[in-house]
Amino acid sequence: MSGSHLFQGLAQCAHCAGPMHIINKGKPPKGGIYLACSANIRNAGCDNNRRWRVDMLEPLLLAAIDMLDQAAFSSQNYGLTQLRAEAEALRTQIADFEQRQRTLIELVEFGDDIATARSLELAKHIKRSRKELKAVEDQIAKNAAEPDLAARVAAAATISRQLNETPDIEERRELRTRLREIIRGIVERIECHQRFGATAVFIPRDEFHINNRRSEYNFTFMTREGIPRILLDQNVPDDIIDEWVGPWPF
Repeated sequence: MSGSHLFQGLAQCAHCAGPMHIINKGKPPKGGIYLACSANIRNAGCDNNRRWRVDMLEPLLLAAIDMLDQAAFSSQNYGLTQLRAEAEALRTQIADFEQRQRTLIELVEFGDDIATARSLELAKHIKRSRKELKAVEDQIAKNAAEPDLAARVAAAATISRQLNETPDIEERRELRTRLREIIRGIVERIECHQRFGATAVFIPRDEFHINNRRSEYNFTFMTREGIPRILLDQNVPDDIIDEWVGPWPF
């Protein structure tokens, strides 16, 4: 495996919420690189002693990402539209407060206490609205600067294909680094459960769907509290899956 693994910084134990540690047992088939609960390795109170082969989980994660329906990612653009509408509403509100404040200037200059109090109140509203506008504008700039989710998924698929095609070690290392950063913009974490297997938890979006394209993998897909999840382990018995898709075990 050229370059760091794709789960770096993402894999965590579903039992203790601690990080998963890499164990290198040498070259396959007898050896391999495994994910293991760091607390379990250190005998620090976690009983999750299961191990996951990284080279087996990585293709499953990439396939799961590729199966996401890109048509469902329009919600991100919708969120940007909503932010821009909110910013415009705040600008209109600020303009209205400022106009009303200007109409009080003459009365304030003549010492009208009521007009003075009202002008000060409007000044507070203007200050607060400008602060809110600044926060919204900052969020708009941040969202606009980030690639949308569909672009991330497409880029992950492209780099994954390039990895399969190039034998050059340095190029593969660079591609894996780029791919890991893209995945971090799609996947929130990988939860490793001793009984229920490894599950990819995606960054929450308004809508997520699995594409109906045929795949060699039979992914189990579900959401909890609006957060999409895909079971990556393919050897989990049906009765365990039936239990898993009921009350969430973590």
